[in-house]
Amino acid sequence: MSFQIASIGVLTMLTLLLVGCGNEEERKAWQVNIQESLDIMNPEGDRGFCFAIENVNFPYINQYYLDNGQETEWDKYQKLITKNIILVKSLNRFADLGLLNKKAIENNSYQFEYDLSNEGKHYFVPEVGFCFGRQVLNEVNLLESISKNQMKIRFTYTIENLPDWASDSILNNQIYHIKMRFLTDRLYEKTIYPTKKLDVKPEIHSQ
Repeated sequence: MSFQIASIGVLTMLTLLLVGCGNEEERKAWQVNIQESLDIMNPEGDRGFCFAIENVNFPYINQYYLDNGQETEWDKYQKLITKNIILVKSLNRFADLGLLNKKAIENNSYQFEYDLSNEGKHYFVPEVGFCFGRQVLNEVNLLESISKNQMKIRFTYTIENLPDWASDSILNNQIYHIKMRFLTDRLYEKTIYPTKKLDVKPEIHSQ
């Protein structure tokens, strides 16, 4: 299980090839082009960040693992059990937040069926997870050439189109262990190391 931000990919901007080491005009040029590259790959402004759910298709029934009594298989089963516990914890929280419907399996107290709610369908991206938001650059505050073909860039940004559920403290802090909880009024900072042909990727957060 992981929290991810969908990959932006590579975008080459001719203007960036002309940028040097960091006066105000150059920083503004990078800021404009980074924002444009993010928006090209997130045109609707609703897939800048994703809480990833790996290898799950809905409707989904959680797995239930029993010890098969073979000591040689114990480590394998422990890994499966641990991974399943993390997944179920995430699915249960998404259900609590209204993105999933959770239904008990008849005559089975260990397994549940999870399916997308109407709200969940709005945010769910197949093979990715629940996605939302847009990065809005505030300022490029560090621009440094670290080699002939590579830059170090630090910038601040805010998050636009942030739904209430994405700010949930349990989802952010206890399940996906995000260092800075997603909040509308918070200023975030990020450092990237693109080549002078801009290669910008949104954040990917993993459990």
